[in-house]
Amino acid sequence: MTRIALDEPFDLHAHREGFKLIRQGGETLSLANRDDYECPACGRVFERLFVAERETVTFGSAPDSPVCLARTPTQLLVCTHP
Repeated sequence: MTRIALDEPFDLHAHREGFKLIRQGGETLSLANRDDYECPACGRVFERLFVAERETVTFGSAPDSPVCLARTPTQLLVCTHP
């Protein structure tokens, strides 16, 4: 298993074989973890990854599973766990 690094921005193209794109907006990505990547915050395998380049993000509803937050130099990463 591979842990996502926080010392540089997350690059979907470098990890494209391990993720399935769910939704892409101007400054956000929603991805499903297909390759058992480990959460950069807690080290456990996560289910979904949300990547935001904006300074603020509002979610319409809260997930019903644990959530971890991590920060790269330019992005906020939100991992949801099963």
